[in-house]
Amino acid sequence: MRLNGPEFHAELMAGRVSYHDERVARVWELWLSMLERGYFIETPGSTSDLSSMTALVRGDSANPLNREKAVMALAPHFSAGELPPAFATELDFFQFPQIDASVATGEVSVVFGYVVPAGALNPVAAGVFVGYMGSTEAQELQLRQLGEDDGNAGYVPVHQGLDDELISEAAVKGGQIVRGADAIRPPLSLVIPDEMQRGFTSVLRRLFLKTGTRIRVEEIQTILEDAREDAIQGGAYPP
Repeated sequence: MRLNGPEFHAELMAGRVSYHDERVARVWELWLSMLERGYFIETPGSTSDLSSMTALVRGDSANPLNREKAVMALAPHFSAGELPPAFATELDFFQFPQIDASVATGEVSVVFGYVVPAGALNPVAAGVFVGYMGSTEAQELQLRQLGEDDGNAGYVPVHQGLDDELISEAAVKGGQIVRGADAIRPPLSLVIPDEMQRGFTSVLRRLFLKTGTRIRVEEIQTILEDAREDAIQGGAYPP
């Protein structure tokens, strides 16, 4: 999204753009250049979410949690929630850097909501309950409970008129980033069909796991375009 903008990203994820598009090539060229210049640790492909967090910790010097240490990690906020409080307090987060000032700013966010089943036995009562859960009163109640759990530091309520004391500094910062964006998009893994999931998994394994020969941009595009064609043939994408 930082190179091509959120609208192009949405079109790509919806299967309406070929992965042979030159704008897609630019993205992979940038990632490959960072790998070639040594911006990643030696084994990024075998590092879990939790390991990516412990790699940032420095308070474990007496008994290091990781052999490889890092200074930054591209990870969801809940990864830090798995750390003990003593280590979690070492970490902070920042917005993914802007690359091209002329490109609209898109952010990735997960929206949690409530759903009433179509066949609910008491749809009216369920609707009233869901309405209450989306109210300011209910969200304040949730925040009072969530605030006691360090793993929910990134939870940002929908309502903006809540008691500031209930919202963590991290949540305030996250809310400012989300509300300042030109567009909000869901995580890639939640919107692409299974065919694309397999394609991206193949690419990322070859990109981040150590192999004899680094994968080329043209190979990446071919793998992903083949996956898109499979998704079209399978009916997951429009023809």
